[in-house]
Amino acid sequence: MVNTALLYAPKGGNTENAAKRIQTEIGKDKVDLYNVSDLQKISFEKYKNIIIGVASISNDIWQSNIKTDEVVRLTAFLERMEWKGKTVAIFGLGNAISYPMNFVDEMGNISEILISKKAKIVGKVPREGYEFSDSKALYDGKLIGLPLDYTNEDDKTNDRIKVWVNNLKEFMIF
Repeated sequence: MVNTALLYAPKGGNTENAAKRIQTEIGKDKVDLYNVSDLQKISFEKYKNIIIGVASISNDIWQSNIKTDEVVRLTAFLERMEWKGKTVAIFGLGNAISYPMNFVDEMGNISEILISKKAKIVGKVPREGYEFSDSKALYDGKLIGLPLDYTNEDDKTNDRIKVWVNNLKEFMIF
C-alpha cells in the first residue's frame, strides 16, 4: 500500500518536472503524484506522508491567473485538512537572482500553515550552497524544505533532489 502522496502546484513547467523527478527518485510505485487540480478526487487521510511542491511568485506566475488560482486552491486545502500525525516535506521553486529578497517564499508560507496545524515537517536543507538575501522559508538558519532554482542552478537540481530524498528516508517510510 502506498502511504506517500506528492502534491504540487502549479501544473506544468518546472514544478511538475521537479515533482516527477522526486517521484522517480523515491520510486514511482511508492508515491502517488497529484496536481492541485486533483484535490477534489482524492482522500488524503489515507496517506501518512505528504510531499508538497510549489513555485514561488516569479515572472510566469505574474502573467498567469491559472497558476495563481492553483496556489490559492493549495492554500485553502492546507488550511482545511487535518495535519496532526502527518509527516510532511516541502520543496519549492524560486529564482535567487531575480528575487533574492524572497527566494522560495512560498515554502515559508506553506510551512506556517502546516506548523500551525501540527504537521511534522521534515527535510530541512542547510542554507549553504544557495545565494540569496532573504526568504520566508528560513527557520533557525535552515531552509524548511528543498529549494530548487531551475533558472540559475538547473545543473544542481538532480544532485539536490537525490540528497534530499535520501535524507527524507530517515523520516518517511516509502
